[in-house]
Amino acid sequence: MNKKRLSALLAACNTMKRADNSSLDPEVSSLVYDSRDVGPGSMFFAIPGAHTDGHRFIATALEKGAAAVVFQTKDEFVSRLIQDGIPDDFPRDIQLPHPVFIAAESSRQALSRCSAAFHDYPHRDLTVIGITGTDGKSSTVAFLHQLLNDLGIPAGFISTVAMQTGTETRNNMLRQSTPEAPDIHRLLAEMRANGKQAAVVESTSHGLSRKTSRLLDLEYDGAIFTNISHEHLEFHGSFPQYLSDKTNLFRQLKDSQPDASNTSVAVINLEDPNFSYIARAAAERSARICAFISSQSGDWPRTEARKDLDLADILFAAHPVEHLSDGNRFSLRVVEKSAWSGQPAGKSLKQLIDQTEALEMHLPIPGGFNIDNVLGCTALLSELLSVPVREIAGAAAGLKGVKGRMVPLFHGQPFTAIVDYAHTPGSFTKVFPLFRESCRGRLIAVFGSAGERDTAKRPIQGAIAAEYADILVITDEDPRLEDSMDIIRDISRGARESGHAVEIHEIADRRSAISAAFSMAGEGDTVVMLGKGHEGSIITAAGKQAWDEESVARDCLEQMGYTRQK
Repeated sequence: MNKKRLSALLAACNTMKRADNSSLDPEVSSLVYDSRDVGPGSMFFAIPGAHTDGHRFIATALEKGAAAVVFQTKDEFVSRLIQDGIPDDFPRDIQLPHPVFIAAESSRQALSRCSAAFHDYPHRDLTVIGITGTDGKSSTVAFLHQLLNDLGIPAGFISTVAMQTGTETRNNMLRQSTPEAPDIHRLLAEMRANGKQAAVVESTSHGLSRKTSRLLDLEYDGAIFTNISHEHLEFHGSFPQYLSDKTNLFRQLKDSQPDASNTSVAVINLEDPNFSYIARAAAERSARICAFISSQSGDWPRTEARKDLDLADILFAAHPVEHLSDGNRFSLRVVEKSAWSGQPAGKSLKQLIDQTEALEMHLPIPGGFNIDNVLGCTALLSELLSVPVREIAGAAAGLKGVKGRMVPLFHGQPFTAIVDYAHTPGSFTKVFPLFRESCRGRLIAVFGSAGERDTAKRPIQGAIAAEYADILVITDEDPRLEDSMDIIRDISRGARESGHAVEIHEIADRRSAISAAFSMAGEGDTVVMLGKGHEGSIITAAGKQAWDEESVARDCLEQMGYTRQK
């Protein structure tokens, strides 16, 4: 078991200081932010939360044997506890250690700093790569992890879907894409102990936000930005703040000195309008900036892309692309800065790309957006780890898909059934055109939206779905403490006000909604079930209810008399 003296942790965080006259230096056996997990020797961090305040549970932590308590300055309860001692009504039948009280400007930031120190800064012994964006993070993490290991670079990963620190991959049961700081550094320490050389970390806006500081003390060698669209504004407050929080990933790149051999690398989607904002943040860390772009949209590239490219050092482009029934094929073109630096402004980006030598790549995974995900991985591996692009192309041909992402269900039914995780307006704009393009009959979409989350995105989801689908079956996703029908009506309103002729069914129970969609489907139709993907539960007012979208859908098909095809 890992242990550290309190004095070593205090030295690692200069925003913490002793709040009492104690000179004790107890041995700390664990860092804990939930009083239910406190044991003898724990250092308890009292953290103000969205639903409750950890300061309310300091007495419980002391009762369970906490050796030290970290609290935010000016908390009245702790001030009284330090001044007056342990209250008279505190249980006296328990042998208590003398606790040390530590005041911190932010107990969350103190938790992050202490977590890194407690585990001896594992990120310093690993090549750490962060992935952020509204959509595509988990898939990109999975692809990069596979590629690293296939190319002979032992790597672990942490994502929304799963994690691996040794040889076994286990599901992420936390329902928290980015774990809290003690878990992050503990998992990285496990990777180090298991001989991993690299770690791929899904870095969400929540984890990167200074509100949570989960990733505050993680330095990155490389970073990939997939895209950004309307999401999580209930947490961030505004889109500019959401963008800024995501950009913290690039502000936390290791600072590269001009003469350094280990320059950090920033890989940024050139098609995103926020490319320049993120690139400038990466430039402040003297990172090598790699842009990537694919010619999937008919109006590519956007007008500003040629100008934004001046901020980059190299460009990775997929052009042309071909969507196949079993995956994608595209031509990879690596454009050096010398090809556009000093060139006349009138020369278009498309012309620069067209005149560059192409390397053919095959990706055995459907969904055009996966081209972008693999393109970002290719740029990162080539520029950060100096892997030849031909080797990357060879490894990419063997990639496997991710649970809950574009999973087709074959049970001999006369219609197509697909499970996918798409749950944001940005992901809807990517997957619905693909579904529409491949659908021979009617497109039936089953989806909902999260309760107690970004309410503004709900009608946007409804409008996007109505543009492409013939029938919408709107249902629960994770209603939490909200009324399911209020959420469903918000989505329906967007669909109705979009002006598109679409049939709408409102069925709160998700199993019933899936069953109803299958009952409506006929030969040549396509039923898509969106928003749950890999997730193992539906969160309601009654708590977490076990859920496996793929299993439920298969069960509904079998109840209709269809047998799973091998």
